[in-house]
Amino acid sequence: MPRPRLAVCVAAIGLVLAACTAPPPQPAVDPARPNIVFVLVDDMDQGLVRFMPEVLRMQRDGVTFSNSTVTDSLCCPSRASLLSGKYPHNTGVFTNEPPDGGFAVFHRRDERDTVGTQLQQAGYRTGFMGKYLNGYQPGRTLGGERPFVPPGWDEWAVAGNGYDEYDYQLNVNGRLRSHGHRPGDYLTDVLAQRGNDFIRSSAARGTPFFLEVAPFAPHGPFTPAPRHADALPGLTAPRTPAFDEPDRSDKPAWLRALPPLPAAKVRAADVKFRKRAQSLLAVDEMLAGFQRTLTETDQAQRTHVIFTSDNGSTSVSTRCPRASRRRSTPTCGSR
Repeated sequence: MPRPRLAVCVAAIGLVLAACTAPPPQPAVDPARPNIVFVLVDDMDQGLVRFMPEVLRMQRDGVTFSNSTVTDSLCCPSRASLLSGKYPHNTGVFTNEPPDGGFAVFHRRDERDTVGTQLQQAGYRTGFMGKYLNGYQPGRTLGGERPFVPPGWDEWAVAGNGYDEYDYQLNVNGRLRSHGHRPGDYLTDVLAQRGNDFIRSSAARGTPFFLEVAPFAPHGPFTPAPRHADALPGLTAPRTPAFDEPDRSDKPAWLRALPPLPAAKVRAADVKFRKRAQSLLAVDEMLAGFQRTLTETDQAQRTHVIFTSDNGSTSVSTRCPRASRRRSTPTCGSR
């Protein structure tokens, strides 16, 4: 694959904030073929980063690109752009459901030319785990004999409706695996384990790899891992000046007409905010686990680790082999 096209692929997966550490001397490694671990959460806002110590460490130790653009902050349009490198007016994915969005449109138009297919053609081992696009059903065959796996992925472990974190099915390389409601079935942890296994097996093969892991957290119903059910006691939703603002005389008529928030709605907002933060604790542990596995397999200094949200409001960090700690503004391309 020509180097410019490979560079576009890497840009397309959201490399908008970078954190780099100076490596020790390494044996001969091709710097143009780094590993990439890309973690994409669902509907996370910037204010939740403070509850993720591993993400904060990635930001603190590296470089942050804060001047960036999301093509469309809705789930499927954003994910289609990350996978294809195209804007929504080129993917045709404008919403989360047909006829102008969701998995069905992406499958019909762009699924045969993605970051997965391009990196696979460039000699990468590729893996995708977690949430794909809305409307994808893990058991659907789409005319084949086995549950459908999109082209471009050597390892595929994707759920359909995994928002509850329990009682879901995974399409694992064309075979269905059912998970129930035991603590070990918690989806974020299952994805973490599979991601670590992918890193280890890829390192053993000696080939560069690309891994995308897409947890459903912190999307509603905001289910935390059992070990985090009592975490962050007393946490409430932020009380900014805009929270239930008493003087709304400068606001539009429809907003001025709304009554003050009743106490029950304030309590509900606090509960939801705390659960959203709790649900991300397992994601943060996932990131820390990936870093440990990369270190144990001698891959840490040749691997970009990227974190972002599909709505584009969350910081993205990467750890890369170049000795650089400068802050800058990225440039992005689209084809």
